[in-house]
Amino acid sequence: MALDDAIIKYTVWALYFISLYLLIYWLFVMFEYNSPTPKRSIINKEEGVTIILPMWNEEENIGPTLDSLFNSVYPKDKLHVIVVDDGSTDNSYNVAKEYQKKYTFKLIKQKNGGKYTALNKGLESVKTPYFACLDVDGYVDKYAIRNIQKEFTNENIAAVMPIMKVAEQKNMLQKVQSLEYILNVFLKFFISKINCVHVTPGPLSTYRTDVVKKLGGFIKGYNVEDLEMALRLQSQHYEIKQSSDAIIYTKCPATLKGFIAQRLRWYLGSMRNVLITYRFMIFNRKYGEFGIFYIPFVALNGLLGFIGVALVSYLVIRSIYRTLKYWYLTNFDFATYISSLTLNFDILAFNFQMIVTGFILYLIIFLYVYLGYINAKERLNIKGTISKTFLFLYFFFVLKFILAYIWFKVFYRLIKGDTNVWIKSK
Repeated sequence: MALDDAIIKYTVWALYFISLYLLIYWLFVMFEYNSPTPKRSIINKEEGVTIILPMWNEEENIGPTLDSLFNSVYPKDKLHVIVVDDGSTDNSYNVAKEYQKKYTFKLIKQKNGGKYTALNKGLESVKTPYFACLDVDGYVDKYAIRNIQKEFTNENIAAVMPIMKVAEQKNMLQKVQSLEYILNVFLKFFISKINCVHVTPGPLSTYRTDVVKKLGGFIKGYNVEDLEMALRLQSQHYEIKQSSDAIIYTKCPATLKGFIAQRLRWYLGSMRNVLITYRFMIFNRKYGEFGIFYIPFVALNGLLGFIGVALVSYLVIRSIYRTLKYWYLTNFDFATYISSLTLNFDILAFNFQMIVTGFILYLIIFLYVYLGYINAKERLNIKGTISKTFLFLYFFFVLKFILAYIWFKVFYRLIKGDTNVWIKSK
């Protein structure tokens, strides 16, 4: 066996083992911890909550976002809104000012300092027991605020995340991201049961005010302040929960350039927070399954994905090279090459192991997609699930190559020491 064939063989077996381990682990989590979460009564759950909207150049989005907030089914005397203009260079501040004629909310203007400074500026004015962050390209379902509040079932729960859905799906890239968001929410629903959530995303993640203020508010966190806050909460042994019925609609990048810029910031910030700021949690029993299992998984996730894609790319390139070499040695005699091809329909020649394995994998993906959409409160019939399953395969076999390219840039920047830059994704 050639050296490269041996390396490929053992690499494939290693990836198979890791994938099988993760599959069994998540199935265990799904069935072991799939018990109903106790809910608080309607009277107790509707406590005061403040929504902070950090705004930078959002003149087109601020109006619809405010409309969705103030149309929420929630006691108006317990719902407070603070808009913080972070030095916008367009007409965002004036548009928000006009909306003060329609709704009652606090509007603050500051010099541009980044999203985390805008959140902290708003946090200074929060007097309610809970507050939420809301990106100004997100639109809340009218029951979202009420539903998210009922997840605070004990004093140790410091944050609750909503179900994130993509608001606009105009092209294939946005449709794939929509599927990805829904499946990620499904995953977080289960990992939150073992307290392994490592990021509280910007759209309507809700926090206990006293906890966040005690921890000193938000910090830059390599331009992923939501992920850094979640890691800080985990480091202090607080719980983070995923809501099963609080829905928020958010916009996602419509162009490949915007998608790459967004994911590069996310992944680079994630690696720097995990490997630098919070490296003490890795394989640390003090932090339970989050330290022993999940944080190492987050740290290795990009590397494993990159290795898998690199391996597939190598096999494809090697196959093309060998074919071209054969053609060259036969003086490009395509007629003889084509005539030598034979189709073997002998049933005994089929690789039934590969067929059965592929069928089982497809059924697992089918079930994963179906349960993900059910968890996201979306109706999906058999035909729709099959369609979404093929969309998942597109994500896995096409978009994964783009993600591998992004991870390559992440590793390069980590080694080079480049800073993480915030670029508005479109």
